[in-house]
Amino acid sequence: MLQLDLFGDIMSYFESDDLNIWVDTHFPLPQTLRNKLISKEEILLKLSQKENPIELSTQKWVVIQEIVDFITQKGSPIFYYKELYDYIGFETCALCLVSTEHYIKIHGSVKYAEDKCRVCPLAAIDRCTAEFSNFDRIIRILYCGFSYLENRHETMSDEEISNNHYLLIEYIGKMIQNLEILQSK
Repeated sequence: MLQLDLFGDIMSYFESDDLNIWVDTHFPLPQTLRNKLISKEEILLKLSQKENPIELSTQKWVVIQEIVDFITQKGSPIFYYKELYDYIGFETCALCLVSTEHYIKIHGSVKYAEDKCRVCPLAAIDRCTAEFSNFDRIIRILYCGFSYLENRHETMSDEEISNNHYLLIEYIGKMIQNLEILQSK
């Protein structure tokens, strides 16, 4: 695998003993990219207008892929992980929202996160709540990245950070691929 130095000297700069000022642990996404992220309210509106939840979920992950491509080019992608982590949950997934609603109609309530997966068509390919699913791996990479920045007592080499970022790109691609497979059925 081609190994790129995504971080240059930035990590050594932030870890320098000479740096005696507070440094933010994450960077906000540019507004143009943030505007592409579809909110829960927008998704619910589109679903009420009978838009396809699989297509909406695919759109969500394509935008996330665009954002990851952008932050890769910026050279310090790990600093953007917190904002992505906060966004990608079930509340911005049309399939999750539809599956939750369907499960509640049948069973009255959702007790566990896995419950909605029992009626989600994507779960037949890759159940997001399963350990080591694509979604689980994406969440773990994002969480490990931003928690490393917040808790400097943990050690993570530049190589580990870079490898994790490329795995993130791979898993997001796999998520899109799984949604496209589902769409073609």
